[in-house]
Amino acid sequence: MSISNQNQNTKYYLGFAKIPCIGPVKFKQLQKCFPTLEQAWNAPMHTLSELGFSQNNISEFIRLRQEINLDQEIEALEKENITLLTIEDENYPKLLK
Repeated sequence: MSISNQNQNTKYYLGFAKIPCIGPVKFKQLQKCFPTLEQAWNAPMHTLSELGFSQNNISEFIRLRQEINLDQEIEALEKENITLLTIEDENYPKLLK
């Protein structure tokens, strides 16, 4: 199955949501540091360290991002007709932005 351009970002939102050590504050740091969510997802260890991530968080993030298959995660949602709404979507509630 081909992943649409919209799902390219959506899959990274989903991926970050599945990483317990990446909460909203760290996620915002990554968004500010990298031009794309894909680049943030693939951030090197030294950059994560420079952003103030602890060694434990860096290790957990790297381990989990290797275990999570983002395309399979999106396909599983699509198979169940589940739509993942992100802050980039026009239907995302304005009061939550």
